[in-house]
Amino acid sequence: MRGVKKKKLRFPRFDVGSYLREEIRDAKAALGAVALGTLIGVVSALFLAVFRDALLSVFIGVLSAFFIKFVYDVLKTDITLVPKSKLAGTVGGYFITWLAVWVLLINPPIMDLSPPTLSSSTPGRQELGSDVYVLVEARDNYKIDSVELHISTPNGSEVQVSMDYLGRAYYVHYLKDPVAGKYDYTVTARDVSGYSETLMSTFEVFNTSAPTISLYGIENGSYIKSGDKIGVSVSDNVQVVLAWYVVDPPDGPWYTWGNVTEHKLKLDDAGIGWISTSKLSAGRHRISVCAVDSVPYTRHCEDFYFSI
Repeated sequence: MRGVKKKKLRFPRFDVGSYLREEIRDAKAALGAVALGTLIGVVSALFLAVFRDALLSVFIGVLSAFFIKFVYDVLKTDITLVPKSKLAGTVGGYFITWLAVWVLLINPPIMDLSPPTLSSSTPGRQELGSDVYVLVEARDNYKIDSVELHISTPNGSEVQVSMDYLGRAYYVHYLKDPVAGKYDYTVTARDVSGYSETLMSTFEVFNTSAPTISLYGIENGSYIKSGDKIGVSVSDNVQVVLAWYVVDPPDGPWYTWGNVTEHKLKLDDAGIGWISTSKLSAGRHRISVCAVDSVPYTRHCEDFYFSI
């Protein structure tokens, strides 16, 4: 339009020198932050190795971030004039470097500060007559050196052995000639750096097989003379603690007999007991022989028939 003056666009003058100085300053600050992070990472790792205090080691790394100011002091730059975005980048570079150096130094193969971990896979109840064993899982962030087992057995003996490696961090030991009862055991795992971890636990071995009862010297259903003795053999894979017999009990299982007269059966060292027939009348008779073992007090009865 006539009478209107056109305004010319004026772009601000770009100060190349100032821009280059700021970029060089930021690059030097970043390198200084990396150097500071490396130094403090080494110091933090040394504190952790000496004092075994991870919190103190981390605290040193966090607190040392304030030394970023001295990096700018060396560059003769007022930190208050540095843009916040640039300052945040420098501080972030410090923390990343410090953390990387710290983690690298406190882990194998440079440094091993962690003890092994132990967990038990041993069954709490095991059966006498089958494999009785202790099974544990031992892991380490570097390498396990040994896994030792100490067992206190029910008969008072002590066993100290090195456990066998099964693979996949599992170690096992099979007990020879186990007896029924409670076992206390302690497992100690050591790594190649000398750190150790201990696990204590218990398990119990039960005799789940009932006593066996059979006639000795005669066959079931035989004819005998009045006054003859009937031999009975009673055995168990652990120990028979009590044996008895009942003459002509009521029909049905033993727990339905009610108040019947029980006669103790005395066993010799071979497990043989003798039953007298001198007071029995002529005719057919049934004798029920029962026995109880020591663990876990399993009761078993057998019926035998004979005629006088």
